[in-house]
Amino acid sequence: MKLRLIFVYLLCLLWRIASAQLGGEIWTDVYTFVSPIQFNTARDLYPQNLIAPRIAVHYWKRLKNYRLEFLPSFNLSYMRSKPNQTPATTAEFLEAQLALPLLFYLFSFEDDCNCPTFGKGNSIMEDGFHLILNPKLAWSSKTLTFNQEQREISGIVPIVELGAGFDIGLSKAWTLTPVVAYGLRFADKIPAVLTQTDPIRLEKSSNVSLGLKLNYRVKRRR
Repeated sequence: MKLRLIFVYLLCLLWRIASAQLGGEIWTDVYTFVSPIQFNTARDLYPQNLIAPRIAVHYWKRLKNYRLEFLPSFNLSYMRSKPNQTPATTAEFLEAQLALPLLFYLFSFEDDCNCPTFGKGNSIMEDGFHLILNPKLAWSSKTLTFNQEQREISGIVPIVELGAGFDIGLSKAWTLTPVVAYGLRFADKIPAVLTQTDPIRLEKSSNVSLGLKLNYRVKRRR
């Protein structure tokens, strides 16, 4: 009996997810690493800036009477490059993120309209512009390869992003949103120089992100 109840619950959960208001995202992230300590070889080999594409999927939810929206999402980014014009050097970056963006529509905050941008009664700017507070928890892996020798570091990185977006209603079901964001990364690390005696160095890091979000809303509710 318990197994049947669990099975029915899972089916209901999958149905709800499948019929939810879902969306996809495409981003370009520029990660900046600044060492608090002067060092030579690692500074020459490992790039201070990494440009990485990122894709994400999200689930859309909002408060009933206020335009505070939630987009819990899963993000995945990957980059492989040859930094500093050194043919023998390769930097590789892989990161998976769990995020909970909070969207504040300041110009129409006290609004119970639960519908895409195209159907709202105010101006496009009033309905579409919003500020974003986005706490994240990332698993980050960075690898530096020099003359076939590798150094790698991975771990959990808390991130807090602040940004702004603008909803553009494409149809009754689709909304396109360009976004810009700036993030601070805490307890981030990169590989140091390629010797066993050199430590992994704790870095100050941040990221600037440009993205496009496409949201599909199954049904229009008011």
